[in-house]
Amino acid sequence: MIDRVWRILLWLYPPGHRREYGEEMLGALAYRHERNGGSARAALGSFLDLAAGAAGMWADVIGRTMMGAGQGWLLDAKFVVRSLWKSRGYVATTTAILACAVAANATVLSYARGTLLAEPGWEDPASVMVVWGSNVENGQRRDVVSGPNYVDLRDGVRALDPVAALHHDGTYLLVDGRPEFLEVLEVTVDFLDVLGIEPVLGRDFDERDRMSGGAATVIVTHAFWRDYLEGDPDALGRSLPFEGGPRTIIGVLPEGFEFLAPAPVIVPLREDLLAADERSRIHYNVMGRLVAGATLRDAAVELNDVARSITVEYPDFEGWSFLVEPLQAVSVEAVRPAIVFLTLTVSLVLLVALVNLATLFRIRAMARDGELGVRHALGSGKLRLARVLAIETVGLAVGAATLGLLVTPFLLERVTRMVPAWVPIPDSASSVPVLRATLSPEVAALIFVVAAAGALLLAAPTFAGAGRASLSGSGTRVHGGLRGIRALVGIEVAAATVLCIGAGLTARSAESLLSTDLGVEPEGVLTLYVGDVWGLDA
Repeated sequence: MIDRVWRILLWLYPPGHRREYGEEMLGALAYRHERNGGSARAALGSFLDLAAGAAGMWADVIGRTMMGAGQGWLLDAKFVVRSLWKSRGYVATTTAILACAVAANATVLSYARGTLLAEPGWEDPASVMVVWGSNVENGQRRDVVSGPNYVDLRDGVRALDPVAALHHDGTYLLVDGRPEFLEVLEVTVDFLDVLGIEPVLGRDFDERDRMSGGAATVIVTHAFWRDYLEGDPDALGRSLPFEGGPRTIIGVLPEGFEFLAPAPVIVPLREDLLAADERSRIHYNVMGRLVAGATLRDAAVELNDVARSITVEYPDFEGWSFLVEPLQAVSVEAVRPAIVFLTLTVSLVLLVALVNLATLFRIRAMARDGELGVRHALGSGKLRLARVLAIETVGLAVGAATLGLLVTPFLLERVTRMVPAWVPIPDSASSVPVLRATLSPEVAALIFVVAAAGALLLAAPTFAGAGRASLSGSGTRVHGGLRGIRALVGIEVAAATVLCIGAGLTARSAESLLSTDLGVEPEGVLTLYVGDVWGLDA
């Protein structure tokens, strides 16, 4: 029984040692066991000695294999720094190329993160719907809605509750004795309920603000309260001198909240005035929240019923219906293809830059073949050589990524000045300021990791080749190195070809757009506003 346990424990030893010394070890264990009287204590001691010996053997094998790979990190880093200092042209070239690619990727991904992937600042955005007036036959797939039609659909649809109408407009506020133009959002009293937002100070619009005859009120954004009202905690109840008469502040919105149509002030639309308006005067956007358990299809069916009832009573609306869609998806529909295309494009640019780094690194490693062979002959193991090369390539990638990320904020600032402030929603007359970008920590971390990991992965075959430098002939090494370089160059050329084709098609499309005859001659045309601004000549 004890002999069987010894044989089992021998399997803990390295195979070569077990084959060469296994029987001799079993004989020695049996002799010592008999000399110690064959007791259970002696047997337990032999078991522990075998296990400890196996652990020591594996530690020795691993130590010899590593050949110091776990030691000397600082020495290797110093060696890499000295080596790169002697090749400053190589460092400058690779760093500049990769830094530009990183900056481009970080810029585009910041727009993707801020526009397509950012969570809207309201509760459960997937349940917030936008309702359009729609007449496909007349080419008006997404259009605004009249006040009376809004009242009818609000009262006739149960799948959406609450439902609100809104209109983006402008007004003037007297600031330091001078009128200042402000964006304003006119909304019905259920607007903030649709979004699931509550003021952090004061109250929301309520029944007092629903109909005409109520006090003139206004809700302001947190930024307006902070900047214009200097964060006055007693701002509630304060009167602001707007065009058309003063309005009393009743609430302050949460910090950071911004609707699709950014406006520092929100004023109530009176629903009795909406109902009394002309039905043919389409003027308002409509939005609502799906009730629990309701689906988009349920809302569409009910809206079609309302549209049919309106058509029966008002034949002029023949061909019109209502279209309901998720608000968030509609708001980014126009820019999604462009952002996705740009993301793929800059990803290819980063791939080209990484492959370029790997190609130059492989050529550099071939040139240093003799040096690496000498280091191997002096005792550096394969892992130690690979570690030196890995430190070099990852160090270059990290430095270039850091430089690119430092440049990104300045690039974002320039690009932000170039992109349009408002983006039209397809098939509609409405626009939204949807393009937003911020270099978030998530984007920076992703780009940083991709650059470092990509450089390490593409350069990995070079590490293995360098590890075999002293074990193969010169011809074999050169042939293998050239084959790897050809593969990397092939990848780089293929990606660059795709980019060139895309750039050519984009330039051709831009040329077609710019050469389109608009029917007017815009060159030299100016606009000038002449009139009265709130009683003041302008």
